[in-house]
Amino acid sequence: MKPSKIARVCAAMLLTITLGACDSKSATTKENYAKAEQQYFDATDAVCVWSTRPAPFEYANVRAWEQQQADQLVKVGLLAKEPATVRDFGQSLPGARYTLTDAGKKASRGVASGLGNRFCGGKAKLMDIDAPSAGAKAQAGDKVYVHYVAQLVDRPAWDDESVLVGHIELAATTNNQFKGETFLILTDDGWKVAPKKA
Repeated sequence: MKPSKIARVCAAMLLTITLGACDSKSATTKENYAKAEQQYFDATDAVCVWSTRPAPFEYANVRAWEQQQADQLVKVGLLAKEPATVRDFGQSLPGARYTLTDAGKKASRGVASGLGNRFCGGKAKLMDIDAPSAGAKAQAGDKVYVHYVAQLVDRPAWDDESVLVGHIELAATTNNQFKGETFLILTDDGWKVAPKKA
């Protein structure tokens, strides 16, 4: 093969590789960021709510606010309630015992630190993402900070805003939409949502 032909072939191959790299999953594009965010949504629960204590638990009737919070989870079927004599304030008082229902067990994702059971479910779809404009070529380990708007496409049956009025963690999902922000990190397999620190 003539040197000039070899040079043309090499130039064509280099151009192809360069264009491929620009289009690759590691490119700093809004499309890649959106894909990473949607993959995270597809693999995670969209909505969570917490009980004030890990079930089973008991409250004396004098703890009206705590019982109101727990009773809301009873109304949506995550907890069951039965009368009980509760030891509180150094004495035996009338109260209630709360336990997980079958739906509560299914929705429970364990106990949240400093709280009670974490009930989660539902799926979300990314509606919009606000990310930095493409800049220098990213390397594995690089992070970008993004803001997003998402919509609940599968709201759990127990997620009833009219009942769960005291659970502020659901307030952001009014009209099935919510906003959020997160870090994306570049891995060997493209952009991913960075794991949250425990």
